[in-house]
Amino acid sequence: MQKKQAKVFAGLLSMSLAVSLMTPLQGVSGQAARRKIALSKKSVTMTVGQKKTIRIKNAKGKRIKWSIKKKSIASYKKSGKYAVKLTAKKKGTTTLTCKVKNGKWKSYRCKVKVKKATLVRTPVATNDVVKTTEKPSSTAVVTMPSVPTQTPTDGQDKPQEPVKTPTATPTATPTAKPTATPTVTPTAKPTATPTVTPTAKPTATPTATPAGEFAEKTYLSTGFEDGTDGFTGRGAAKVAVASGGRSGNCLSVTGRTSTWNGAELNVTDSIVKGATYSISVWVKQTTGSDQKVKLSANLTVSGQSSYPAIKDETTLKSGVWTKIEGTYEVPESFSKLTFYVEGPSGNFDFLVDDLTITQTTAGKEPFNPEGLTSIKDTYSGIFERMGNVVSYNTSWNNGYQMQSDDTMKFVKHHFNSYTLENELKPEQVLSNWSGTISVSEAKNLGYVIPDGYTESTVAKLNFDSVDKILEIANNYGIQMRGHVMQWHQQTSPRFFHEGYDANNDIVTKAVMDKRIEFYIRTVMKHVMDKEKSLTGKAGSLVYCWDITNEYTHRTNRPSDTTWMDVYGDMGLKPTYVKKAYEVAYDELKQYGLQKDITLFYNDYNEYDVADEIVELINYINEGEEAKICGGIGMQSHITVNYPSLEKYGTAVDKFLATGLQVQVTELDIGIEDGQTEEDLANHYSDIMKLLISKQENRDKSVNARGITGVTVWGLYDAISWRKPTSCLLFGESLEDPKPAFYSFLEAATK
Repeated sequence: MQKKQAKVFAGLLSMSLAVSLMTPLQGVSGQAARRKIALSKKSVTMTVGQKKTIRIKNAKGKRIKWSIKKKSIASYKKSGKYAVKLTAKKKGTTTLTCKVKNGKWKSYRCKVKVKKATLVRTPVATNDVVKTTEKPSSTAVVTMPSVPTQTPTDGQDKPQEPVKTPTATPTATPTAKPTATPTVTPTAKPTATPTVTPTAKPTATPTATPAGEFAEKTYLSTGFEDGTDGFTGRGAAKVAVASGGRSGNCLSVTGRTSTWNGAELNVTDSIVKGATYSISVWVKQTTGSDQKVKLSANLTVSGQSSYPAIKDETTLKSGVWTKIEGTYEVPESFSKLTFYVEGPSGNFDFLVDDLTITQTTAGKEPFNPEGLTSIKDTYSGIFERMGNVVSYNTSWNNGYQMQSDDTMKFVKHHFNSYTLENELKPEQVLSNWSGTISVSEAKNLGYVIPDGYTESTVAKLNFDSVDKILEIANNYGIQMRGHVMQWHQQTSPRFFHEGYDANNDIVTKAVMDKRIEFYIRTVMKHVMDKEKSLTGKAGSLVYCWDITNEYTHRTNRPSDTTWMDVYGDMGLKPTYVKKAYEVAYDELKQYGLQKDITLFYNDYNEYDVADEIVELINYINEGEEAKICGGIGMQSHITVNYPSLEKYGTAVDKFLATGLQVQVTELDIGIEDGQTEEDLANHYSDIMKLLISKQENRDKSVNARGITGVTVWGLYDAISWRKPTSCLLFGESLEDPKPAFYSFLEAATK
């Protein structure tokens, strides 16, 4: 009830006893109207690792947005609709903000102060018989440097926005799965001859820990009595259990040929991200002279490897056990992490014993994408596919998403389709070849050499990334769009020149026709054969293909050779485009998949060139027994202001009228100066409601399947190609849903 109404009722109550029967109800309503919206706490002090719940009071039914300034100090997760759970991460001060729409948006802030936790230490056994020849150096704390990203280069299938999207230089970094072993409880006062030998599986005796504080945990403690406990040889080094340890067995490291060779422990899948660990180990060498060893980490972040020192070079006297200690702060995100002992000053053998790794801070909570409502589940029964875009080895904008288990779990939770950013584009498959190979070599590799191919060589294609991507798709159970076979951008200039050499003359149309056939057939065959080897069925992972991209926006860039240099501008009847679809469709027929897998034409600013797109596709399908181009991809890189809903809807209608499948293939919506996240949320809702309406109200006798998929072009703003426009459903990370995310879901439920 509004305040004005409450005042009227108050006057009536003073005049009539009868109205007094309404007093309890009206009184409550008036009080509710006057209750102030506020946070449960305006300030809070926490220790590292501690969790606290902060609520917004009296905000029922209102729109709410949470944010926090310095996520490295404290982070939050939503706990119901009106509360968040804070987690203190490291010492410092930050601010939690809750924005509430009560007519207008208003901010409510809570100051968060984080103190360093008081650690409770478990005693570790020492050995007084063998003494170190030097005092242990001060513990070194390692903080990971940021990994440099490449500056995006020109060219990606994007709209009129003044941004171009980059190409990628791939690298692949596999990970391994280590084992972890807990620790022993030592005697409180070790004797000269130790009474306790560390084992691979001891018990721990912790002391009482104050509430809210983190107690140290032993990650691994081993004297190598029962095996190598997960250690392997790094490089040429070999490791084995040997006698002659400090009090029994130890680990021998032999066969080293380089300084970086040594004993290595892979902790990728078992270490706590964001936590700090102390590491101590005893090392011995018997060369007869002083030698140096080093305690290091091997870290892979976004496909880039680094080798931070946990404890820099320590001198080992010959024949004496020396203790090495250091501290390492684990990054919150990585694809691979190992710890290892190396010998930077020589290729000598050495022994390792009594290793202890102890977790000293709480670290980052495991990422759980299932805390949010699933996009694909929400749209189930409306659209067949809900997708996003990911990369395997793109070096810009954190483009190694497919190498992150957290990211792929997120993708699987929300989507049942994804599109590759770059890895299937011609430039990626063609630009990484090692020159050319003979036709006979190509046939041995499984390449398709078409009849009438007159050249003695073909381009050697690179399928390394493609194969790994298909394996990941299979592992996570997500299908993908094949993007893209033919494009006036991001195609290596060498593809158009004699001998596949950009210094030679441009080839003839006849030669180029055969190259088109060679390339498309070989790529599609390789993918389908790989699918069959992984799943037993070709066509099981790639459910559709973008054959030609953005033809209506064809250009001849001065710096590059393109299709127009060979064929000229052929208007809306380009023979080489039709050729590409004929070849691709026939290759599907070779596997009996022509009815199962759809070939799409994909374009941007599709609402401006809808008629041209329809005319082009009609030409592609002209004279064919089947619609070899069976789908239209609407990229939909739009803004809140343009195009209008009416203009966009008109394009959808024109495409649905063709009877072909329609997919929104690259949806992102930018905001401009003066516009807000609320404006973005409203427009996402409007666009999705429009698409739902078009799908539900289409003439099913003309178009049986209609709109079969919607793909959002980016996981979150911080890595978006349109980052300044705040164009996506998530903000700074996968754990930062924006109002647009919730409006995107609400569109399907209203």
